[in-house]
Amino acid sequence: MASVGIIGIGSMGRRAAETIAAAGHAVVVYDVVDAAARQLAGRAGIEVVAALSAVASRADVVLMYRPGPAQVAECVGGKGGLLEAARAGTVIVDQSTVDPETSQHMASLAAQRSVGYLDAPVLGRPAMVGKWSLVVGGHAADVEKCAPVLKLLAANVFHIGASGSGNQVKLLNQLMFGAINAMTAEMMAIAD
Repeated sequence: MASVGIIGIGSMGRRAAETIAAAGHAVVVYDVVDAAARQLAGRAGIEVVAALSAVASRADVVLMYRPGPAQVAECVGGKGGLLEAARAGTVIVDQSTVDPETSQHMASLAAQRSVGYLDAPVLGRPAMVGKWSLVVGGHAADVEKCAPVLKLLAANVFHIGASGSGNQVKLLNQLMFGAINAMTAEMMAIAD
């Protein structure tokens, strides 16, 4: 069983940690907001740590749930970031919604350290963990290495192509839902 690190214990990260630990994987979690990570303290199979380096040095696969590109860049390549402590062969899986260029840049930095990097944003709501769809950008070998973990979270894992491809599809998905929401609001206004 792989050792899995999770960065960001919000609604997505918490559910991912619980699901992965329930499947028998050792899970190491970290959040910049200590109280967020502490909500998982004492759960079977989950260890809360106080630094990114503790996650990076222990995990074979690291899942990230960060709010935006700046936080992803800081978490991966910043001072004290994952790449400072990650072992060669580790794979970082960014499940945040960020621009494709950020994913491509982080993948380039990771490759310099012999660390894999995937962008695998979530298509689905937090409560639907296990039934999510993941559109994944990155190297096929890294997708294959992470597949046992990703398949715990998602009913569908689609390797879309090179780094950044997953976030390209996610952004298109968000545009589609934005258009649907705008149309729905207009129809409701007309119906009034």
